Amino acid sequence: MAIRTLIKDGVGMIGQVVAVRFQDGKLTAAGGDYILSKLKEIVKKINGRISFGSGVSSAQAGNMDAQWITWFFKAANTPYLIPHSLSRVPTGYSVRRRDKDCIIYDANIGDWGSKDFYLQSDTASATVSLLVH
Repeated sequence: MAIRTLIKDGVGMIGQVVAVRFQDGKLTAAGGDYILSKLKEIVKKINGRISFGSGVSSAQAGNMDAQWITWFFKAANTPYLIPHSLSRVPTGYSVRRRDKDCIIYDANIGDWGSKDFYLQSDTASATVSLLVH
């Protein structure tokens, strides 16, 4: 089985924070400015801007604990083992795009794991974009 690598492309994510240095036990002006800039970045990213990221297959879904996966269901009503990189059992998925009319549904739900899960389609030759969470 193929291993899916999680692509952290940074789209919609909040940047990393570095350590703020103190002088004589006090916050410096530069340190205070840095903290303020990071707080402003957090507010900007959260207020109406929670992101689903780029939508590229294997990419992390913005600032969600989720991953985009594009999958081709070659045969109808056949369980497919789909790799993911959440490092936990998915709680579910949302079908966000599809190239034809189809219904995607759970398969072998008791066998879902921290690296893969099963889905099937009622239609053959369907490509879907899934938001796995």
